[in-house]
Amino acid sequence: MRMIMLLGIAVILSVNIALGSVVINEVYYDAVGTESGGEFIELYNDGAAVDISGWLISTEISASDAVIPDGTILGTKQYYLIADAGWEAAKDDSSWPQADLYEALTMANSDSGVALKNGSTIIDAVGWGDSAGIEAGLYEGEPATDVNAGSSLQRNADTGNNIDDFSGGTPSPKNSSSLYSSSNESYIAVTVDVGSVDSFITSITIQDDSDEAGAQVMPFPGQLTIFAVMADVSGNVSNVTAEINGTFFALSNLGNGTYAGNASLNYTEPPGNKTLTIHAGAFQSSASFEYVAVSAIEVDSSSLAFPALLPGGQSDVSGDVDFLTKESPTVRNIGNVPVSVGIGGTPLVSSSGSIGISNLFYSFGNGGLSPLSSGTEEAGTLSPGQSAALGLRLQVPSSTPEGSYSGAVIVAVVG
Repeated sequence: MRMIMLLGIAVILSVNIALGSVVINEVYYDAVGTESGGEFIELYNDGAAVDISGWLISTEISASDAVIPDGTILGTKQYYLIADAGWEAAKDDSSWPQADLYEALTMANSDSGVALKNGSTIIDAVGWGDSAGIEAGLYEGEPATDVNAGSSLQRNADTGNNIDDFSGGTPSPKNSSSLYSSSNESYIAVTVDVGSVDSFITSITIQDDSDEAGAQVMPFPGQLTIFAVMADVSGNVSNVTAEINGTFFALSNLGNGTYAGNASLNYTEPPGNKTLTIHAGAFQSSASFEYVAVSAIEVDSSSLAFPALLPGGQSDVSGDVDFLTKESPTVRNIGNVPVSVGIGGTPLVSSSGSIGISNLFYSFGNGGLSPLSSGTEEAGTLSPGQSAALGLRLQVPSSTPEGSYSGAVIVAVVG
C-alpha cells in the first residue's frame, strides 16, 4: 500500500503600507490600422506597491480576455501596458513603447466595456456608449462617451462615474518603464544666491511616491528602486549629475536649463531621510527625501512533493539558502527592515481521510524541528537581504488510509 504526499507552500508577501490603488488609466479600443493587433489597455497604480499576479481583464467576449502573469508587482506611480497580440507590427504609431503583456484583446468599438478583476472582485471598470447594450460589471456609473477611431479613452478623474472620469484624446500608451509625470506632483525646491559663480541650481525635483508632505520614495521589494530626478540649472554648464551615498547618476539636458534622469537605491538600503546632491559644474545643491520602510519576504518554492510513503512512515525535505534550488525551500527578506518570520500550516487532506497538522514539523535557519500549528508562530528573524533554510518533516500516522494528500505551509511576516 503506497501513498503520495503532496505539500504546497503558500507564500504570503507582507508590506507595512496600504495596498495600491490600481485603475484602468487609458483604453484604445478602435485602432485605425487594424481591428486585430492595435488595441491596448493601460493600468496605473496611484497607491503603494501591489502584487497584481493573476488579475484579469474581462470583456463582453471573455471573462479572462487577458491574465496578468505570476510575479507581477505594480509599483507606486507605475504604469502597466496590456496590448493586443501582434501589437509590435500592427500598432498605429511605431514610436509607442513595447507592452508589458501581449494578449489577443477583443474590445468592441461601441456599447462595450472592460473590467480589471482580482478573482471575482472588480477592481475597476470602464464602459463606452449606451449602458443598455453593455454587460453589467463592465462600467461604473454611466458609461463614457464613444470616441472616434484613432482616439482613446483617457482617465482624468476617479469619481466612480465613467462619463465624468474619462474623455477622448490622442493615444499615449505608457509601460512599466515610463516615468510618472504630473503638474500636481510634489517637489522640493531649493533656491540659492551664489553671487558671481558661473552657474547655480534654482530647484530640485524628486519623484514623490506619497501625498504626504515632502518627498517619499517607495522601495521595490527585492529589486533595485529607480526614481526620477530633475534639476533646473541657470548658467553655462557642461555636466550635471545627481549623487546619493557617493554614487553619481548622469542627468540629460532637456533644454532651457532643465536636466532630468533616474537615480536608484538598492532595496536593502535602510529606511529614513536621504540626501540627494545635484552637481552642476563647480556648484552643488542638496535636497532630502524619505526612503520608506517596507517589510516583505519571499519563498523560492511554490510547491513540494514528498515521496510515496507507507502508513507509519516519515520523510524530510531539506531547506537551503540557494534561491535557485526550488526543491529545497529558502525564505528571504526582500524588504529594507528586519522582519520576524512566522510559520504555520494546514492539515493534509484527501478524499479518504486527513493527516493532522501535528504530524508536520519545520526547521528554520539553524534551529531544530518544531511542530506546525494552524496559526503562524514566530520562527526567527531575518535582516534585509538575509536568507534562511526552511526544512520540513512529515510523519504519517499508522492508521492513515491510502490516498493522495495535499495541504499548505504558510510563511508570513509577523509582529
